[in-house]
Amino acid sequence: MIPVPAIIFNQIAFPLQILASRFGELALTLAGVPVLREGNVIVLSNTTLEVAEACSGIRSLVSLLTLAIVYGYVMDRRAWARVTLALASIPVAIVTNGMRVAGTGIAAHYVGPQAAEGFFHEFSGWLVFVVAFILLFAVQRAIAWLRPDRTPKPEARPPAVGPAAARSATAARGFRAVIVALVLVLSAVAISRASKSEPVPARESLATFPMQLAEWQGQSTERFDQKILTVLGVDEYVSRVYTAPTNTSVGLYIGYYQSQREGDTMHSPLNCLPGAGWQPVTQERVPIRVATSLDSATGNPIGTREIVVNRFVIQKGVDKQVVLYWYQSHGRVVASEYWGKIYTVVDAIRMNRTDAAMVRVICPVMGGDAAAELRAEQAATAFTRVMFPLLGRYLPQ
Repeated sequence: MIPVPAIIFNQIAFPLQILASRFGELALTLAGVPVLREGNVIVLSNTTLEVAEACSGIRSLVSLLTLAIVYGYVMDRRAWARVTLALASIPVAIVTNGMRVAGTGIAAHYVGPQAAEGFFHEFSGWLVFVVAFILLFAVQRAIAWLRPDRTPKPEARPPAVGPAAARSATAARGFRAVIVALVLVLSAVAISRASKSEPVPARESLATFPMQLAEWQGQSTERFDQKILTVLGVDEYVSRVYTAPTNTSVGLYIGYYQSQREGDTMHSPLNCLPGAGWQPVTQERVPIRVATSLDSATGNPIGTREIVVNRFVIQKGVDKQVVLYWYQSHGRVVASEYWGKIYTVVDAIRMNRTDAAMVRVICPVMGGDAAAELRAEQAATAFTRVMFPLLGRYLPQ
């Protein structure tokens, strides 16, 4: 009944996506189907399949786990048997979801891309869940066969209830009902008084973010398609490549969320980058000394501060990149996703605001020598120092 917080949900869903993709790749290879996998993307000879969040199996896992708990409660009185059945639902859900991904890939290869969408795709989800429940039933029967329940059943005894006890129980139930009703009414009043729309802070549009940043010349990248934007849930974003006279290039992405109350929340690069086939090699947090703002008349830096950002080296094949990213809201720079969520809750209570942004700078590692990685980090850091003082105009302080 209570939605799992997105920061926890994503930590579970993305590894399940990778697991389902790997299972599908293995099954397709064993079936003799030529396949190439990059993260969550399975490339076939005639089509490309993306194992999206909905294909991770997290919803099937939650549903099957709930079903296993109820089924175990009804079918077996022993606590260990109920726990075993509930735990068994996890590998059952993962395996059956991997079978669905593999089956979709095989059908798409032999029938065509249309087999990976539409009715067949939806029907396969229902079919796989039925198979999962049959496997769960088999696990329960195996437990009952291997370790039958031999504990004697308790005899049912009618309770001895006198007239005075019955009147007392009725009065107690009525008192509890009044208390519950009163609490519900007061809660409704409190929520209605506290509920109000978030203020829209004044800021400049990210579309006007400068193309020229000191010696760095920017160029817009291809716009994200609607499917990606739906997953991101971002209100506004900018994605560009900036190049210095030395032919050093960095990628800049800024995603701004005006409100995070309706389920739209920032996605972590820790989950998104592996989904595209990039694997983290090293990760740490590094401090960077930056200017606080720029003088509007002269453009000179005003004040300095130290920010702490995440630094990652990611690799796909022989390609490497250095990634710097952080979360920014109300003038605050946060590297930790968890502290970012805590600040979001605090700001929602304190200021009725949940707006925030994720800023990411990526620089390719050019060359195979030992100093190539250091040069890429220095370029990303130098660009961050140039770009950061401008963020206050586009991300509300």
